[in-house]
Amino acid sequence: MAGTVSRWAFIDDISSSIKYTGPWYETTNSPVPGPMYGKSQHGVNGTGSLTYDFSGTNIRAVGTSAATQQGGVVDPSWECTVDGVAIPVVAVSAIPQNQRVLCQTTSPLADTQHTFALTAKSAGTPFWFDSLLLNPSVNPTGAKPDQPDVLYLYDDPSIQYPSGSWQAISDTATGSFGQITQQAGSTMYLGFTGTKVTWYGRMVAGYPSGASQGSYSIDGGSPTTFDIPGNFGSWSTQYQQVFFETQTLTREKHNITVKFLGAAAPLFLEYLTVQNGDLVFTGNDKLPASIGDHDKGGYDGDEHPHSSTGVIVGGVLGGVALIVLIVVIFFLWRKLQQRRRIKG
Repeated sequence: MAGTVSRWAFIDDISSSIKYTGPWYETTNSPVPGPMYGKSQHGVNGTGSLTYDFSGTNIRAVGTSAATQQGGVVDPSWECTVDGVAIPVVAVSAIPQNQRVLCQTTSPLADTQHTFALTAKSAGTPFWFDSLLLNPSVNPTGAKPDQPDVLYLYDDPSIQYPSGSWQAISDTATGSFGQITQQAGSTMYLGFTGTKVTWYGRMVAGYPSGASQGSYSIDGGSPTTFDIPGNFGSWSTQYQQVFFETQTLTREKHNITVKFLGAAAPLFLEYLTVQNGDLVFTGNDKLPASIGDHDKGGYDGDEHPHSSTGVIVGGVLGGVALIVLIVVIFFLWRKLQQRRRIKG
């Protein structure tokens, strides 16, 4: 039912609502490849803790998954609690990555006010905290996020894929999912309230690795082209890639149409973030009549941009083959006629 689906909201590490204790420091330099949410993280060497008060039903801590191991001891280590009760910690990934879940609630909390706490211990390898993901109360009675960035997953009911060929795929290594297209002209449409949209995707291994392009249009305006750099030179998937970020908008109702222009690397959507976005789903927008026409550049929806050339070349070769066949038949017929005259 409209108005009852609560989305996740990002709380960045620099939020004044997060209280740090210990020798934490802020950095804009990533310890591993890949973007950090909000372009910053908090790190700690030694022992540090943080707390955050919220009203909601779920919470996750997100940061860099990178650790060392000696004698069976993993460094750094951390633990998380909600209202003093421990919640599960997520094991370090085999490949160091940014924006990985560090700990999370695994079942819904009572929809009331809570306190989240995280304690990290480092014996030499820094612990990195990036953000919190909060499933907030729709009508909070206590603390609530201040102008949060709201997460719209690829399968959010507000996101529509009105044209082209899109495919949902999963990643067994990370347990994450997304929507992918290789067909030029494929479009995505979203109606939203907010001040900025950011597209997060991947450069996926096993697909064409050359560069591609896409475009986005806000409220039916002129399209803005963005690059999809591809995965050239890498055998592994590149996660948490920012494909584009819109300009800052007034906080009111808007819509965005995104179009894949081709022609090599696919367009992948894992999620969008909408600054100052809607925390609840309130129903889909009606698609504008011109949704397929917001960009007349690129390949303009042609799934195979070189197909016209292929048709022409195929026609020429087919014509030549037909002429050769006629000549051969005529030659054989003449030979047969000559043999009949000799026998006669």
